[in-house]
Amino acid sequence: MAKKWRKTKWVLLLFALFTALGLCSGAAGLKAQLNNMPVLVQDEAIAVEAYNINDYNYFKLRDIAEALKSTSKSFEIQYNNTTNAIYISTGQAYTSLGTELSPPQGTNTIKQAVNSRAALYIDGVGVELSAYNIDDYTYYKLQDLGQALDFRVEYDNDNRRVLIESTPLDTDQPEQPTTPEQPEEPEEPEEPEEPKEPGDLVIMVDPGHGGTDTGTINEEQGLTESLVNYDVAMQLGDMLEQAGYTVIYTREGRDETISLTDRMNLIRQVRPDLVISVHHNATTNHNASGAEVLAQVADKEGGPSTELAELINAEYEKIGQKVRPIVYRLNSSQTADYYGLLRAAAGVDVTAVISEFAFLDNPEDWVKIDSPEDLQAEAEALFRAVDTFLRNTYSIA
Repeated sequence: MAKKWRKTKWVLLLFALFTALGLCSGAAGLKAQLNNMPVLVQDEAIAVEAYNINDYNYFKLRDIAEALKSTSKSFEIQYNNTTNAIYISTGQAYTSLGTELSPPQGTNTIKQAVNSRAALYIDGVGVELSAYNIDDYTYYKLQDLGQALDFRVEYDNDNRRVLIESTPLDTDQPEQPTTPEQPEEPEEPEEPEEPKEPGDLVIMVDPGHGGTDTGTINEEQGLTESLVNYDVAMQLGDMLEQAGYTVIYTREGRDETISLTDRMNLIRQVRPDLVISVHHNATTNHNASGAEVLAQVADKEGGPSTELAELINAEYEKIGQKVRPIVYRLNSSQTADYYGLLRAAAGVDVTAVISEFAFLDNPEDWVKIDSPEDLQAEAEALFRAVDTFLRNTYSIA
């Protein structure tokens, strides 16, 4: 009996050892290979510690902040140790720690990267970006940072360099020999554009936030913005589909987490005829009320997103909600839309608006969204505005 127990004990010890080794291996994370590719910011070389993880280049967030601090793309970083959250404020000067832009130390070119669990907020809005911790620093995919923070990133494959906010690569082809100009043919009269059917049009409906990015939470009333956004957006999409339109959602799961970058990329890939993003508002003072529509800055003096915003406001007023002025906001460099969805849509010539029907943190407003009937009324108002806009724009019978 004692002999049998000794044998069993050895088996258990070996099993525990292998289990421990497996756990250690799993905790080690991914391999991060030091990337020695030269990096230029505004055509000036900088010293950074960057790593290649799964064939993507990851850069230390504070290195990028330091490199851009004297440019129009500057941003400040604050870290909350209690909540394990990183807060980025665009358009502000970065406060250096003194450890940035240091060349890699030592001879170890391979390190372990562990998934970062830190939450990331850009100008108060939660953002989901791929991130890893290496030696207690947070590294983000450079292309993701460029899209989220609106700075230009290019890879010069010919010279194996990374270019950040530098002179754009010359992609023009060599000029071809000119040929003598032929006399111009008289222009054929343009045929009038045939009216479109609703099914010819693709509408992208974006339920704002979602999953781990909850947006505003009103615990007293049991209201979570991401869920309110989803319920209204789904009803809006159903109404549009019933009217014959083709509808695509940026997220289809009620608790699904979709990053801003993924939403922006989806707009660029699909190039829908219209993007309507459903949100609900909040302020730090909790004293604002009313509906607010965010439109594209290119239409500030008149244009399709302004026309749609005015139609939405008119419909909101019909159901008893007061409206605030239409919002047009430029990014920090004053060159494009501040809001990522509007910026991505404008980049592919797509009309887009963001609807903020009510303030979740104001009693005057939350009573207008605290029942299924209220949310249906909001969705119906949005549908009427969108349908009218599309019929006017595309001559739909």
